[in-house]
Amino acid sequence: MARFDVYKADSGFWLDCQSDVLAGLNSRFVVPVIPLSEKSGIDPRLTPTFEIDDVVCIMQTHLAGAVPARLLRSPVANLVDHEYVIGAALDMLVGRY
Repeated sequence: MARFDVYKADSGFWLDCQSDVLAGLNSRFVVPVIPLSEKSGIDPRLTPTFEIDDVVCIMQTHLAGAVPARLLRSPVANLVDHEYVIGAALDMLVGRY
């Protein structure tokens, strides 16, 4: 598992945002990412968009939470190239913007 790996979820994807330093934990901090066609963004700084599997998706930062690490099997993408935008969305959520 690596930070910013993307995993298939029941509806959309989970974006793993947890530091790799904490890889030994049995849970991971994830943010749901769903197709943009299903939901519009609140604020593009909080809900940035990314292309995953040729689908434009929206990061639902305000719905972030922990899931058991065992649910994250094989990543389908990695968004490390968008680290700044993802970090800015997380910072906005917790008040460090």
